[in-house]
Amino acid sequence: MNLKNMIFIGAISLIAFNTFASDGYMEIEALEAKKSELVSIRNGNPAQENEILANARKEYEAAAYKIDQELLRIAETDANGNMLADVRKRRAEEKLAIKAEIDKRAQSEIASLKGGDSSYEKQVYSEIQQMEKDLKQVRLIDSFEYPQLLTLKAYAGDKYYWNTTAKFYIGNHLVFTQNIPLYYEKVSGKAPAQASRSDDATYNDYLDTVDYYDERIRYNDGSIVLEVEYVITACDKDLPSTYTVKINKMRFVNKVNNSVIQDVVPSASVYTLKMTPAIDIREKTGNKTVSSVSSVEPYNTNTGNKTVSSQPVPISSAPTKAELLNKKDDGRFLLGVSFGTLPYYPHYDVCNSMFTANAFITVPIIPNLFVQMDMGIIPTPFSFGEYVNDSGLIFDFMFGAGANYRLNILGYKPNLYVSGAIGFGLSDELYSVKNLYYGESLLFLGRVSAGVDFPIGNIITITSDYSLWFIEDLTLASNYSVGFSIDLN
Repeated sequence: MNLKNMIFIGAISLIAFNTFASDGYMEIEALEAKKSELVSIRNGNPAQENEILANARKEYEAAAYKIDQELLRIAETDANGNMLADVRKRRAEEKLAIKAEIDKRAQSEIASLKGGDSSYEKQVYSEIQQMEKDLKQVRLIDSFEYPQLLTLKAYAGDKYYWNTTAKFYIGNHLVFTQNIPLYYEKVSGKAPAQASRSDDATYNDYLDTVDYYDERIRYNDGSIVLEVEYVITACDKDLPSTYTVKINKMRFVNKVNNSVIQDVVPSASVYTLKMTPAIDIREKTGNKTVSSVSSVEPYNTNTGNKTVSSQPVPISSAPTKAELLNKKDDGRFLLGVSFGTLPYYPHYDVCNSMFTANAFITVPIIPNLFVQMDMGIIPTPFSFGEYVNDSGLIFDFMFGAGANYRLNILGYKPNLYVSGAIGFGLSDELYSVKNLYYGESLLFLGRVSAGVDFPIGNIITITSDYSLWFIEDLTLASNYSVGFSIDLN
């Protein structure tokens, strides 16, 4: 399926498919909240009731989130892929039962706290130990569920591999970034061909195969994915709010036949994840809360310690999958140019060039809403209404606003938009037959547009749109244009 067909199908039948498998961050967040509760108990804070209720709410939200993200089975959807009402009701009842259990436990904790029951502290500490034990499990994520895990760059035709970059996140913490060559022979199962040493059939087959897999991987259709297997472990109490992330395996997998096509050696085997603020539950320290800079540090017994910096991020700011996929992408912040044609003006014989050119900048004011300013040239008849334009061209200056919505189709994210603008046009050879003075006439202009931005990599965007122009003393004219822009996000 080519790019045009993919965009067409996605535009007419977008399926909301969000499978955000747990990467461990929500469990870490809940564990840190439980530690904070323990510290408050030891400090004798009388205002624990609200904190217990807040922690109960976080626990419920985490449990409800897991239920919402459970994959639908075939029999749980209608013919259009929508969840059945009975399935929705079943999930709602399951969440209500969990909420009742959590609320009951929270009320019990509050009652014990008010009664001065010292066993409550032991109970909370026991829960922390159990949560640490539950956290330590083998986890497996792949680049189909997490599109930010793998970025495909250019194919190196001289070396027969794709340049790729793996970016592994836990929550909103970047654990590591690693450049990985993905070899053609591993992906295709065939030896590469050289132009000077291969017959036409062999060489053309090689070219077609590269194109095929480049499209499959680049648009993340799930056939070739990068998998990361890892284990998160809570460190000893002497390292407050610190966790190790051990990378067991990294590999490229062909999901069509479920075979490993290429193993990857991670640049470091163990990383250290620090949460902030750090919560110290050691009794000998007086249970003070220690602040630290959030960072992710890789550790390897052969190379020693090295640090990969990240900015401090509050524990409660774990992003959703939608936020990760659309990070820095919701706002339409572009600077570019476009070129197009005006097919005709009804009832006018236009002899000059029908090409249009336009330079534009769009600036987001809030996510999904933007303002736009542009200028360019558009053709006109030599004579229309009360105007004469000997050059057959006018320069336009337009100001407007619009709305945009970014799709996610198998990891590819075109941006749909609509906009409206008003402005004026002028020309050195434009004059009104009423005053007969050159260059002193302005034409009122209006325009409505609809189009789509196609991101090509992280910076370049291809824009295609269809516009209807209103030009003073002329009928409506349609304009189809294509251009490119720089993403300023």
